[in-house]
Amino acid sequence: MSFNFPNSPTLNQIYSPGGISYQWNGTVWRTVGSDFLYIGDPASTTAKLMVEHGVKDASAIEMVSNDNSDYYSPRMSFTRQVRSTAHPFQLSEIDAWAKNDAGNWINPIYMLMQTLGTTPGSEGGEMWIGVLNNGVYSDLLDLFGTYVSLPSGSLLFPTTQKPSTAATAFDDYEEGLWTPTFGVASGAFTTLTYDSAANQWGSYVKLGRFVMAVFRIRTTAVTLGTASGQLRINGLPYTSGTIYSFPGTMNMQAYSATWVTAHPTGGLVAASASYMLLYSKAGITSDSAALTAANMTLGAGNDIIGTIVYQTTT
Repeated sequence: MSFNFPNSPTLNQIYSPGGISYQWNGTVWRTVGSDFLYIGDPASTTAKLMVEHGVKDASAIEMVSNDNSDYYSPRMSFTRQVRSTAHPFQLSEIDAWAKNDAGNWINPIYMLMQTLGTTPGSEGGEMWIGVLNNGVYSDLLDLFGTYVSLPSGSLLFPTTQKPSTAATAFDDYEEGLWTPTFGVASGAFTTLTYDSAANQWGSYVKLGRFVMAVFRIRTTAVTLGTASGQLRINGLPYTSGTIYSFPGTMNMQAYSATWVTAHPTGGLVAASASYMLLYSKAGITSDSAALTAANMTLGAGNDIIGTIVYQTTT
């Protein structure tokens, strides 16, 4: 829709295209009898821009993509609250609107920006970003002064990590479960079953590159078969990093009565591995020695409760 304003208007002349009246003040055309200026046809279903002024001490710009009869007609509004006695700070607001199934306008996303302080040199600012969730408004992000606040209390990272190379970047957090199992350097057990009802479990928390995994493992039956070499705890939730030859350690409690001759006293996570090597120690002054499959009880037992802390590559 185009407006064909008169070429040589007279002072206070009225021109009313599309149901909206404009008055010539000697310099420009201004709307009269309405607080709105439309760019585009207000009666059409095409996109239009609406400028509002003088309502509740505020100015607003609103963009509407379709007419109001369309249930799913999106709108976006930009509002500036003028500072006054009732509103001592300037407040700007950006809102996204949509119609629900009942045909009512709802405001599912909003952004508020407010000045704090009016004295030169002491000004500040604050910004909130929020959403409508199940009919209740919630502030998700608050930027204020020198900190960022999460009023909702939760920060959700993507399921697939997007690692950052920046030394000060916090790029991952995850909680989960894992299942510990025994393994050996070579060969295989003929029989190896676990007390899985209550005594074979694991959980972990990942913070950036660090993983803390807790677990318990206990067997109900063991037949060695060809299993030999150093004993391992398999199934770590993440593969370890490559920066160190042993990027992780374990603090454990092993029930010595459930082991033969020696029992686990510690462990090390090898580089680029998803298992922990188990060690035993004969005494306080003795060196640690590799715990082997031969140290296991052939039946119920081999009970370990432990906490493993190690690093990943990302």
